[in-house]
Amino acid sequence: MTEPERPARIPAPLRHGVLFVSGLLAALPARLSDLLTVVMARLVYWRGHALHSAVLQDFRDNVDPTAQRSLRKWRPVRSMYRALVRNANDALWFLTASPERARRRFRIVDPSPLAVALAPGHGAIVVFPHLGSYASLPVVLALNGFPTTIVANRQAAPMQWVMERGAAKAGIELVVVARERGSSITAAMADALGRGRVVAVAGDYFRAREGGGAGVPVELGGAVRSVGAGPALLALRTGAPLVPAAVFQAAHRREPVLGRVIPVASSPAGADPDFGADSPAAVQELSQQIADAMTEFIAREPEQWVMPGGLVSDSLGRRAARR
Repeated sequence: MTEPERPARIPAPLRHGVLFVSGLLAALPARLSDLLTVVMARLVYWRGHALHSAVLQDFRDNVDPTAQRSLRKWRPVRSMYRALVRNANDALWFLTASPERARRRFRIVDPSPLAVALAPGHGAIVVFPHLGSYASLPVVLALNGFPTTIVANRQAAPMQWVMERGAAKAGIELVVVARERGSSITAAMADALGRGRVVAVAGDYFRAREGGGAGVPVELGGAVRSVGAGPALLALRTGAPLVPAAVFQAAHRREPVLGRVIPVASSPAGADPDFGADSPAAVQELSQQIADAMTEFIAREPEQWVMPGGLVSDSLGRRAARR
């Protein structure tokens, strides 16, 4: 944890309440826990049903043909909520679950791609889509023996406390970045990679910000979309290889999967100077390779792909603004 940052403080009743829910989830049989997750997802969907028309229209307009390949193609928002609630369930469950149970749930059957990527002694970038139990990925990596670093902005106290407790339990290095102080997430990630650590970065997400770029257009999940240039730039500037990853959900089971390593080659001597590490051509080419790897995961379980490109939050924001 970075200094002089202090651990998040939340009221004791809220802290004990979170631990009680976590203990309840850990004590329940896995099948019953998953049934409770499904019920909660339906409840969340039902309570917010009035807000979902714009979200559903965005899915039909922008996510097709991915949504059309789903087994529940006319209920993509409900599927999305189930994946999101399972994400939250995994985070809470892990707080009190025994290390043995956690390792069994999150075991990587074939860790060799990441082991090979780390072999030369430098760090590696694990790039993932917002699919399945994506939020548990740093825990998955750490429990499988990889030196993992989380670099994140400081969150609201309850979320920050859960993140700090989970990182400490899994043995993850947590670097909290305070943007208001001018700190840089990219610089912190580059430092971790230089120390031989593993960092995880989303490869399917882009949110336009005032004064920022327009993203990188790539083919992703059956359509042309804009993704952030961050993963490609980080890899090109540090030379760290990229390893695609996903954590699929199957009822109460989880299946972490690592994809093929995406090597990052430096420009050879005498090569086109316009194809340097920060050039649009280099970033475009590597971003498309990342998108191709993400598409392979998405095509396997399209209904577990949530919030592609910020569609959901954008849709709800537009509806709120019209009121």
